[in-house]
Amino acid sequence: MKINENKIFVFGDSYTKGHGCLENEEFYNKYKRDENDKIWCNIISENLMMELINFGVGLYSNDKIIDSVIEKYNLIKKNDIVLIQKTFSHRIDIPNINNDKLITIAPGMIDYYADYSKNDIEKLNYILFLSDSELYKKRQDLRFEFLVNILIDKGVNCILWNIMNYLNLERIIECSNGEIVDHHWSFNGHREMANNILNLIKNNTLYEVDM
Repeated sequence: MKINENKIFVFGDSYTKGHGCLENEEFYNKYKRDENDKIWCNIISENLMMELINFGVGLYSNDKIIDSVIEKYNLIKKNDIVLIQKTFSHRIDIPNINNDKLITIAPGMIDYYADYSKNDIEKLNYILFLSDSELYKKRQDLRFEFLVNILIDKGVNCILWNIMNYLNLERIIECSNGEIVDHHWSFNGHREMANNILNLIKNNTLYEVDM
């Protein structure tokens, strides 16, 4: 039972959504041991006795994560906690072939280009190559920092963290000894990530920007 009226909002991609450790997924069905096996943000929510609202979506780009925070901004109140994940910079959004929605593309995602010609695919891959430049990363960082500062000015407790700093946590492929080829975190990885965030919260370093 939650006793704190404030909420925890989390934004990010599949690492925030909890892919691989979600109910009815293979790893969940085969390796979940007990009720203590949870994804990182659920652990934090229970530890702080605060309601969790998870806006993580698999394969989101940084631009879509930023869009999501902006779209949900009015839901966030003073003294809420907002945890924003920065993802891989080489994910970019382009209009689909029908020009009716944005799709995220990344290196190795050739299946997403099925409606494009070979010439267009070559152009897209070149754009992806350019998107890994330091200039593009700095542009993303500036936008993230701007959002964090706006949230802090609103009286929100905010942490921005970068997935690149936490790729060393135990993954499903390692926990399953290669049985399940999934590079997302295992339940052990989620526990360690939760402890990292909880330590920041308990040490009153909520405003730390972990780029």
